[in-house]
Amino acid sequence: MKKQQWIFLLLSCYSIFLSYAAKAQIEIDQKEPLSPATLLSQYIQIPSVTGQELLAGQFLQQLFTEEGFHVRVFNDQIDAFNIAASIYPLDQGKPNIIFLSHMDVVPATEGGNPKYGAFSGEIANGRVWGRGALDNKGMMVMQFFAAKEFLQQSKTKELPYNITVLVVSGEETGGEKGAALIVENHLKELYPLVVFGEGGAGIDHIIKKKPQQKVFGIEVAAKRMLWLELSFKASNSGHSSVPPLNYPLKQNIVIL
Repeated sequence: MKKQQWIFLLLSCYSIFLSYAAKAQIEIDQKEPLSPATLLSQYIQIPSVTGQELLAGQFLQQLFTEEGFHVRVFNDQIDAFNIAASIYPLDQGKPNIIFLSHMDVVPATEGGNPKYGAFSGEIANGRVWGRGALDNKGMMVMQFFAAKEFLQQSKTKELPYNITVLVVSGEETGGEKGAALIVENHLKELYPLVVFGEGGAGIDHIIKKKPQQKVFGIEVAAKRMLWLELSFKASNSGHSSVPPLNYPLKQNIVIL
């Protein structure tokens, strides 16, 4: 495919993904058996605190299988369940557009008087309430429904690319048993062309002519150390214990 076609394809994938993001405030009276609200509610009710992801992973495995995805479970330990659901089998080696999310959540805090329980999955006031609704189970639900549209397309025509929903463990504690494990052992199998993962919130008042337009940044990496080697020179005269006003260490501190 030409570069322009790939760019159009990626933008199309992202627009479909965002269309589901726009449905975050779902009507309470939605009663479809597999609506985004229903699915997210069920998913939240599985308290998959980091280190206890097995039940959530098994829930997703059943969901993806029943919906007709090609499912690949990379590992299924209680504290490290990593799973991929693709529109084509991974062994076909198609360039892969990956929707990445994590199933683990931070523990529920004590104290206060929350209106809805941490793992209730309550649907109220046009929202789904509970631990992970934003970080990061809600994203998986949006990605799932976006991928389903491409899965339907693949039944009537052969697509030149694969689309995979990849859900990992352990993100809240550094990702060693999730994303890191996948990169170290299964990256070649996944053959990623691009990865759409958890990003920051949209920021408004960036575009002067459209102050209400939210702008989302594009990350090329996250949660990794970046080592920089900086070099400075400064002229000096007089006693060595009396540095100039603009000495190298000061320049480093100002930049960092």
